Formats: sequence, C-alpha cells, structure tokens
Amino acid sequence: MMEKSALNSQSTNSNSNNGPLTNGDRDHANGGVGHGGNQGAVGANTALNANGSQSLVSRMNDLPDEIQHITQGFVPLNILLSRLAQQTHNQLADEIMALAKMPMPSSAMNGNAANGDVSLDDNSPESLNKKVRLLKFVQERHAEWIKALVICHWSRRAQDVSKLIDLMHHINKTRSTYQTSLDYMINIKRDLTFARIPNPDLNTALQVLSTGQAPWMPDLNYIQPPPLTPEEQVQWIENLNTLLSIRLNLEEHENIPEQFQDFQIGSGRVTFRVPGEFEVDLTIADEDPTTQFWFIDFRFAFQPAPAELSIKLRTELEFKVNDALRMEGLVGCYNFLHEFVLTHKITEYVRQATELNKGRWAGMLEIERLRRAMAITYWSGRQGRDSPQSYIIMGVSSGRKSRLRPDQKISSRLSLRWFRDGIEVKDAKFPLDNKMISTEALLQRVIGKHIEHILTAFHTTLKSQGRFTKNEAGLRVNILDDHLEQSALTVQLTREHTLTMKVAPITGAYLTKPQLRGNFDLQSQLNKDFRRPINEQVTLLEKFRCHLVEDDLNRRGKSRGWNVVSPPVKNEETRQFLGTRATYVLTWLTRRGLPDDWYIMLGQSLSGDQWWLTQMYVFCLTRSQRERVLICITKEAKVQEAPGSQHTRLYRLLRACRDIRISSLLS
Repeated sequence: MMEKSALNSQSTNSNSNNGPLTNGDRDHANGGVGHGGNQGAVGANTALNANGSQSLVSRMNDLPDEIQHITQGFVPLNILLSRLAQQTHNQLADEIMALAKMPMPSSAMNGNAANGDVSLDDNSPESLNKKVRLLKFVQERHAEWIKALVICHWSRRAQDVSKLIDLMHHINKTRSTYQTSLDYMINIKRDLTFARIPNPDLNTALQVLSTGQAPWMPDLNYIQPPPLTPEEQVQWIENLNTLLSIRLNLEEHENIPEQFQDFQIGSGRVTFRVPGEFEVDLTIADEDPTTQFWFIDFRFAFQPAPAELSIKLRTELEFKVNDALRMEGLVGCYNFLHEFVLTHKITEYVRQATELNKGRWAGMLEIERLRRAMAITYWSGRQGRDSPQSYIIMGVSSGRKSRLRPDQKISSRLSLRWFRDGIEVKDAKFPLDNKMISTEALLQRVIGKHIEHILTAFHTTLKSQGRFTKNEAGLRVNILDDHLEQSALTVQLTREHTLTMKVAPITGAYLTKPQLRGNFDLQSQLNKDFRRPINEQVTLLEKFRCHLVEDDLNRRGKSRGWNVVSPPVKNEETRQFLGTRATYVLTWLTRRGLPDDWYIMLGQSLSGDQWWLTQMYVFCLTRSQRERVLICITKEAKVQEAPGSQHTRLYRLLRACRDIRISSLLS
C-alpha cells in the first residue's frame, strides 16, 4: 500500500501509461512532485509546453534514457483517499443502523429517564454495549486514517523511491543478462568437447606414406591364416551339419518346443519353420552341446510382410534372440519370436485399417491402437456418438485356462471379440487367416454376420405375421457371405410388385429397390434412427405397402369406375369388424351406379387384408342431431340375394365378384 501510494505524482497524470517508460519520457508523463501534487504537475506541464527542449535535459530522476521507468502497479493517492473516505462513510451509516436496532435500556422504555438526573451516565448493559461497539468502530477507523496520514507524509519522498525502483529493476535485469551470457558460454565450451579431434601425427603419416612402414611402431607378430579352399569350405559345412543333426536329434531332442518340430538342416544352419508365423535360421559355434545356438537370419511366413528386415531392426532382433537363446534355449527363442510376430500382425491390421479409412471406407471406420491390441469401429457414421457402436477388438490371448497348469503345446494367439450395437456376441466365431493378413476381409466377415443378423430379424418378424403365415404374400431372405452387397430380403407387396431391402456393407444404410413411388421416403425413414426396434421398422414396410396399394387402386380404378373416397366414419368404429389389434390402414371405395350409402372397405395390416361390403345408416336422434352408423353386411362379398330387397341389383353384383381382390376390383 505504501509503495503504491508513494508514487502519486507518477500515477495522477493524464497520461497514465500501462507499460515501462524511459527516463526521457518521464517529465511529460509525470510532471513535478511536491506536497501539493497537483500544483507541481501543472507547473511542470506548463514549463514543458514553453520549452520542449528542456524536457530532454532536466529529467525527474536524472537517470539516462537506457533505464526504464516503472509505473506498472502504481495506484494514485487521491483514489486511495477517496475510496477510504467512501468506505468510512458507508461503514458509519451501517454502524448507525446497527446501533438503532440494538435493544434500548429498560429505564428509557419505562419513561424513568425523563424524570431522572440527566447529568448521570447511563450504565445499563444495553447502553454499555452500544458504547463499546461505537468505541471499537472509532478505533478501527482511526487506525486506517492514521495509516493514510503516514502514507501522505511518506509520499513526499516518492521521487526518490521511484528512482530507487528504476535503478533496482535495471540492476536485476543487467545481472540476469550477465548470468545468461555466462551460462551460454559454458554450454558452448562443454559442447565443443565432443567436437575436439586429436592433433595429427604428421611424422608417422609421412613415414608410412613414403616408405610403407614405420620402424618405431610395435609389431604384434600376427600371422594371417591361409584362405580356405572350396573343398575345405564344403567339408567344414558338412561337419557343421553333422554336429547340428546330432545335437538336435539326440541331445536337444527333449528341449525342442512343440512348435519347432518342423526344421531342416543345411548350409551349416538349422531352419525352424512355424507355419503362418516365421522362419528362423540358427547355428552353433562350438562342438560342446551345452553351448547356446546363435541367430543368423529371420523371415516372416505370412503376407503382406517385408521381404528383408531393416538394419536397425535386424540388429535389435539379433541381440534379443541371442539373449533368449542364452537364457532359455530354443523355448525362449520361440516365445520371443512368437510374441514379436503377433505384435507385428496387429500392427499390420492397424496399418491396413488406416489405409482403408483413407480410401472408400473414409469416415466409416475409427481405429484405436491399445498397446498389443486394437479396436476398429465400423459404421461409425451410421448413428450418433452417444448411441451404442459396433466394433471389434483384436488382442493377444494366452489360450490357457486359469485353473490348468501351463502347457508348452498351448501358446498365445490372436483373439477377436465382436461387439454388435454395444453388446458382445460371444457365440460368433471368426477364424483368422494366419498366412494372409487382410483387414478388409476381416471386416467383411464381421459385417456379413451383422447384415445376416439384421435381415434375419426382419425375416423372422415378418414371417410370424398373418399375411405370410396364410401364404397371402411371399417372403425370402438370401444371405451371401462372399458377396455382401447381394444379401437381400425380398418381400412381396402385391401381385405385381416386390420390395428388395439390402444393407450397404460400408455405410450400414438400408437400401430398397425397385424405385417405386414413396421408396425414397421409406428409405429415409428406415435410415433416420437405427436404434428403432425391429417391430417399428417392419411397421414402416407395412405402411409403404398400404400406401402403394391405395395409390394403385386410386390410379388404375378410376378408369373402371372405382373411386377412393375419404372415410365416412372413424377408424375406431371399424375395429370390431376387423377383429385385430394391430395397426391397420383402411381404404374406402365407391363405384358409379351404386347407392351413395354403400361402400367397399379394404382393411390392410400385417395380419392380412380384409374386404368388407358396408352400408351407412343415418339415425335422426333429434331435429339437429344425426348419427351415422356403420353396418357391415358381409365379409369378402360372400352374400346371398335377399328376395324383395331394393338392393337386389347390388347383391347380384357382389355375388358375381365372390372373391374380391385388387385384380378383381380393377378388372
């Protein structure tokens, strides 16, 4: 507080800058300082306006221009005093209100104070509490204003304090620059140690280059052995093959792991083959059977895989394999290479998935690498992030049961888990091809099972409905594992139209053919929400069929005298005649020449289609109220002529059309 208020003259000027100033700008920014700060500032500004050149000579702190003037964080003294006065006024008002709310003495409340001696002090507990509280308030405010008075007296030396702050900041900045430069020079000196080279031995170099020898150089008396002849090389390789055969068939026979039983000896090395994984070449360097094998070469036994290892990978692999051979023998060699190959296969699956996501599967896959496992989410654009996703997880499984003892014949393997709509499908089996790594083929097998599940669910739900149990319409599902895009569900809509529904393997969207009227709306509704239950999806198919039949009746029946009209009654009144609780669609037909109160009612639902001959009766309850009543004469036009009836002509017409269907109505 004291340090901020001491610099009143530097903060009360009209140009209170936010950044550091040089001493060349101080006179213009601050002005003069005295006990009357405002008068000094006005006099300084007047002098600057009269003679601008004097501001470069007479500086406030007499410091050079390189030293920055620090003003950040300063608070003007007048603001401090005004806020303190305002705070004291507010607190005094609050204190008066609090004293007024305190209880009054009992003598004053009884009226005894008016008759008593006013010269005596009121020593009642209530009065004493008020006095003590008022005294504490005055003492606290008095202490604050004493501090403000001290700050006002101390602010007379604000010029010297400002100068001290500027000098201290400049000294600290210079010291930091020196320390940084010293550290930089030490780092350069330390780094140059590695770049130093020894001085050249010019005398030895001149002697060797001119005469080809140096007499003062020591002679190690090393005699180079003569090179081996081709016959000796063949004999040496045959001896090495013999030693390897004896060691593997007699001495190391029990120590060879089950997976290394397929081996071949030749060219001084033994080649162990693990189908679908790798081939490794080993050799020996001593006739002693207790010594270790040594690594020579390694090759992958699956595709796609690099034909040759990089130098860095080969060096690291050689070191690791030799160390495993030294510690655990052939068993350790197999375990290390087996785990290495499994990790590389997972890496290859991830690489291919990344390439697919950049191609025609773009935006439909989400790949996540989890150390020695991976997760691929397919149909990621099919539904939102919050919805259950379908994905596969591939990892390394030990292949052993927890309660069984370890068996060398059982080794770790790649395992696949399938989650369909967020739920794991445990009974699904997807054998992995060990010789050919293909992420796309794996996804196609998984998606094929998913498509089969979707189409089979549609087929099962539709097959249980009345239209298909009564053989009124055809239904067929065709699943092709090799050609996923051809797997389809075929539903017979009418005698002339069938609907084929497929699932796109890449996007997971529903596709419907042929392109009939309303087919686009049906496809949009099916793909709008994939979380919709299968029963609701089947209902959409049934609504599409109903609209197709109604449109066909309306379009083709007009030329033959049939017209589709609006329902004369509510659908609830017809439910008792149809005898079904399922969702149904009603179509009302009339024909020229028939009475106005006679209709043909077609009820379409998954339970089956029903044709009814109906007649409307109008009952007059009162003069202003009438009620329309539906009376269904017969079902499917199986009627008998009523002698003497005024509708004999109509009965004959319906008897001729004994089994009414769409084709008979339109004929």
